[in-house]
Amino acid sequence: MSYFDDSEKIALLRLDSIPGIGGTRTRNLIARFKNPSAVFQASFAELTKVEGIDKRLALNILNKKTD
Repeated sequence: MSYFDDSEKIALLRLDSIPGIGGTRTRNLIARFKNPSAVFQASFAELTKVEGIDKRLALNILNKKTD
């Protein structure tokens, strides 16, 4: 995984704290959106296009956006 600045590290920790989002899904999300912060800017439709991200996980990600 690439080097991330502090804000990206925080976003990565937020992503990692979501139940059901493990290493593989995190890698899939970052591969699609390029960095952890961008994952939280994605729409529901964009998130559900990522391999391994179902509707429930997409909603969990969107809900974590404001934490």
